Amino acid sequence: NPGSLQHFAESMVRAYRIAMTPPHEPVLIVLDEDLQELGIEEGAALHIPKFAIPSPPAGEINAVREVARLLAGAENPVIVADRAARTQAGVKSLVQLAELLNATVIDQGGRMNFPNMHPLYARGTGAVARADVILGLELTDFFGTVNEFIDSAEAQQSSRLRAGAKLI
Repeated sequence: NPGSLQHFAESMVRAYRIAMTPPHEPVLIVLDEDLQELGIEEGAALHIPKFAIPSPPAGEINAVREVARLLAGAENPVIVADRAARTQAGVKSLVQLAELLNATVIDQGGRMNFPNMHPLYARGTGAVARADVILGLELTDFFGTVNEFIDSAEAQQSSRLRAGAKLI
């Protein structure tokens, strides 16, 4: 909600940066009616800030190494993808990861993540109960994936996980 024309320029550049950084979510800018109607004051030194292309987010190197160690050592890894792949290259990378690990992939349908005709593709959450390591990729509901929850007066909840399963 910018309060001046200069603040509007700064807000637009910031909003564009946020919108262009994964996960590429929408941004809303509210512009006051008075600011929309007022003209530019004579001699105003307005400028549009320089835009720097954002770099994609990256995991801390030691955390990435630990994830790799857990996945490589897993007997029955499962990947749960909701909104992970944004491009065809992302889908290809996810397929390569699953094949390298021989990991079952549960695609929650947030966007096209994994080919549903691939032999490692799984429907539902049955694979979760057999997994020793579960990698969640941009899940909107990781809790609901690894737990069964009945929304009633009793609010019954039970875990789908086997004992000792690791969640990433």
